[in-house]
Amino acid sequence: MLELGRPPKTDKATILSDVVRMMEQLRTEAQKLKQLDEDLQEKIKELKAEKNELRDEKQRLKADKEKLEQQVKAMSAPSGML
Repeated sequence: MLELGRPPKTDKATILSDVVRMMEQLRTEAQKLKQLDEDLQEKIKELKAEKNELRDEKQRLKADKEKLEQQVKAMSAPSGML
């Protein structure tokens, strides 16, 4: 690899060792990125499940609210029995 202030490396063994070192670094980085991707995919699944649970809870709460509103209307309606 070229470095400022140094003559270019022309020795085959040096070039090959540099390439091997770079390949190892790239493999390590690729593995880290693969693990990060897997972790993010798992987090996405968890968040989607939580979103669905919250959506279901919202629907239940909405239905409960409507029932309570109907009960309040029924209780506040004047009764003809007086």
